[in-house]
Amino acid sequence: MQTSTNAVVILWASYFDELAAVTFAYEFRQMGMPATLVAIHNSEEQQCSDILTHSKQGLGQTLAAAERITCLVIPTSSTALAQFEQDPQLWQLIQTVHENGGRIVMARPNGATDPEIARKLPPSREIMRYPTVEKLLLFARWLAHSLVVGDGLNADRATGVVPPLVRVAAQSDPTGVAGAIAGIVRDYGFAEAQAVGPSAMGQMIKAAAIAKSYLAADKLSLFAKPDFVNVRIGGQPRSAIRLFISAWPVGMDNWIDWEQAKTFVDADDD
Repeated sequence: MQTSTNAVVILWASYFDELAAVTFAYEFRQMGMPATLVAIHNSEEQQCSDILTHSKQGLGQTLAAAERITCLVIPTSSTALAQFEQDPQLWQLIQTVHENGGRIVMARPNGATDPEIARKLPPSREIMRYPTVEKLLLFARWLAHSLVVGDGLNADRATGVVPPLVRVAAQSDPTGVAGAIAGIVRDYGFAEAQAVGPSAMGQMIKAAAIAKSYLAADKLSLFAKPDFVNVRIGGQPRSAIRLFISAWPVGMDNWIDWEQAKTFVDADDD
């Protein structure tokens, strides 16, 4: 399997979801990833309003560089793709990105997917389904973050695109750490905090709880996702806990289960 090189393509056609296209493009570009809007059919009527303009690159040129695509966003459902059933370049692009290890992101289908269309797509469990509008921003932010940072250990934090990692020790002041987290979330849209050992982890959790109150003053609701990461301290491998912390406007915090966010598999696709 070939390795993708952090290029994102957002496909566009008439009646695709403009809000989803704009949201994904914004979050990817905030993370410093090139996001190219490519029209399935190059025509003026299929431009994405006045907010985004598609490139002059067509499906053929996109297909020729498909091995570079980390993520292919199709801002519509598989049921809506039936109108392009006879376009071999579209289906070849989707399959090539999938075979090269890129992610395929689509909307959840409205009803059953045509069996002929389902056969042209990767298995449904390997397609990421983005959520409804009230949960779309955080999903797009998490996706961009995961594509750029991954395990986070090799990210170039000196570029200013990926925020500085907040390292928390057992002796850290939770109030000071909370201020750093809240400030980074305001500047970047998300922050990452890392702790090694139970005492440091306790301080990190306290800091996240305090940061929640700081962000509430800005009418933002905090969201945190923990992960294990492997680090080396003094040349020795250690296990650390890392928090991905983001926020969104108060009133939009009815989030979904995180495992569900990773797949968004719809039973109707099977």
